Amino acid sequence: MARRWAIAIAALTCLALAVSLVPEAATGGGARTIQVHPGQLQRAIERAGAGDTLIIHSGHYRGSFVIDKRLKLAGAAGERRPLIDGGCATRATISVRHGGVVLRRLHVVGADEGFGPGPSEVDFSAVRSGRISGSLVRDTCDAEYGVNVFGSAEVDVIGNRGRGFSDAAFYVGAISGTGDGVLRVTRNIGFGNNRGVIVEDVSGGRVLVVDNHLNDNRARGLGTPSGIFLHRSDAVLLIDNVVRANGRFGIHLDPDSDRNRLFGNVAIRNPGGNFRDEGSGNCGAGNRPDAFPACP
Repeated sequence: MARRWAIAIAALTCLALAVSLVPEAATGGGARTIQVHPGQLQRAIERAGAGDTLIIHSGHYRGSFVIDKRLKLAGAAGERRPLIDGGCATRATISVRHGGVVLRRLHVVGADEGFGPGPSEVDFSAVRSGRISGSLVRDTCDAEYGVNVFGSAEVDVIGNRGRGFSDAAFYVGAISGTGDGVLRVTRNIGFGNNRGVIVEDVSGGRVLVVDNHLNDNRARGLGTPSGIFLHRSDAVLLIDNVVRANGRFGIHLDPDSDRNRLFGNVAIRNPGGNFRDEGSGNCGAGNRPDAFPACP
């Protein structure tokens, strides 16, 4: 009798796991909502179709994941953020390789050096669009970046927290255009990093860095500890950021960063200078302290 009960329980468990990967509901256009529990994420990504939503329940999800189709991955409402953990065995814990991917309410850790350039918890590379919001990225190994947006276009990095990175919590680089849209880094919090935000090699498009709070970024790392660092970047718009008590500079514009516009930013208690402007043609208004000439 005990053996029969054990077999029945095992069968029911397998059925439950299978059912959890079946669409919960269909929406317009055939998109589905799929419930995902620990141990099922890779399979769910593989079986999902473009436009599907994966609701990821709280728990520990081990491994690294490549998103190569238009999906939404969202932590389940009312639960702790699911922990996505690369286990110090990957260059990127979540690699986004398709436009239109949305990540929301995730906790991502576990990227590490030794597996390729620019180790990042979340990596958007060469995509036309995407979004990460409400997520926590944290260095538990030796990652350089929390969220890395590289060679991409209309990507939103909104309302996230990043801590402990040897280069920057939030990195934007190699941007030559954003199509008809905007690349936004807004309402994020970065602390305990080498730099809070780095914007590097922006030569075209519209890049906005708005309403971020970047405090206590003084960790040793790849550069001079700062709240925001612009490197070889032109015509970036910085608005209403608060940079406080960073290791050296509040907002640092290097000699090759020109024609950037800064409005309403507040820089406090940054010992090397609240604003460090080494470029040309940078302008703005309403910054505290007032550090830039008015824009023409």
